[in-house]
Order: sequence, then structure tokens, then C-alpha cells
Amino acid sequence: MNHKRLCSTLLLAAFSIAACDSPRINTDSTTAHSAQSAQSAAAKPLEFADFGHKKVGVTCVRDACGKSSAPHEFKRIDRGVYVECVGLSINDGIASWIGVDLGRKELIEIQRFAGQRIGWAPKVETTASEFRREIKNEKWHWIEIVCRRELSDSALAEIVARANELWAAKRLLPRLSSDVFYELRLVDGQAVKLVGGMGSLPEQAEQLHALLRSMRAPEWKR
Repeated sequence: MNHKRLCSTLLLAAFSIAACDSPRINTDSTTAHSAQSAQSAAAKPLEFADFGHKKVGVTCVRDACGKSSAPHEFKRIDRGVYVECVGLSINDGIASWIGVDLGRKELIEIQRFAGQRIGWAPKVETTASEFRREIKNEKWHWIEIVCRRELSDSALAEIVARANELWAAKRLLPRLSSDVFYELRLVDGQAVKLVGGMGSLPEQAEQLHALLRSMRAPEWKR
């Protein structure tokens, strides 16, 4: 069964499961062009230096934010943003994450099936950008569908601009609901800001969530 359609049905449209351009190297050997290329390369690390430049209401220091059930692809993000969605009640056993790792210039989307829902995890063809993995030990057993893609600088800049609006925003309350937990997490080194909670994301955060989902690769939307 198509996993996107399946999850959308399960979560009654309230639980949205949520996520390449490579720079071309110019080999012109002239001095002028080489100098220009060097300047561009030097500026590269500073492209998103304004990410989180104005922080209001930082929730916690990264090392003191408590335990997270997010996959390691999200836990390792040093600068970026991601949304966690966990099904509750009738949606128990399904969770998803979508976000961007600015350091890796990568969009990641992971869906997790556990408990009574583990048999609903779809089979997917393993590719460089999409694969299925199973995690099983004495405590846990779940299956994850992992999707990844590189994003262009322009796409990343758009995400940063929208994320900065949330960094600078005052307290935003979730729209209450009993069957889903949504949380958007902004990460800039040790600074972490959490938006959301029990229910749907606040409108401003949901706009960023929708932007992330709009940048998924076409094959993720089957």
C-alpha cells in the first residue's frame, strides 16, 4: 500500500507525515576568475550566518533539552530545523520527522512504524535517496522509511528566512488536539527553541512545516 496515502488516511488529514543542485566548479584558469572563485569559496561557510541571529524565547540549552526519540539524522543536526509528529490514541504507533540539516545542506524525512502499526510499514525500493530499515532490540522494535536529498542554496535560504521569523517570534501556542503531538525544533549549536506540543502546530510554524514538505523529492509523494 502506498505509505503516503496510508498515513494520510490513518491520521485523518490532521497528521501530515512529514520532507539538487550541486555547485558547478568553473575551471577557468585566468587569474581574475580564480580570484573570484576563491572569494566565493571563502564566503561559502558564511551563507547562513544569519540563521538564528535574533533569538527570542530560547527553550533550552541543547544538552539539557531532555531525551529525544528522534532518529540520529535529526539528533546530530548542529544548525537547522525539524518537525516531529507523533500519533497518539487511534494514531499510536506512527511517527514522522522532516527537517533540514544546514551543515549537510540536506532535507531529511523519516517515517516510523511501531507496535500494532509495524506491519503497515511499506516495502520500498532501496535507492541513494530512499530506503527502509528495521531497528529491533530488547526494548524497541520499529521500521523506518528514510528519505534524503540535497537542497540548493536558494531553497536553503528560503528555509532560513522562514526559520528566522520563528526564532524571533514570541511564545506560540499549539492548536489543541488529543490524537497527535507536533513539535518544531530550531537548533543553532547549543541553543534550541521548541514550538508546538499536544495538537497541531501554530500557524506560523505550520507555514515552515509546509515549506519543508513542498521541497520533498517527487518520488517521496507517491
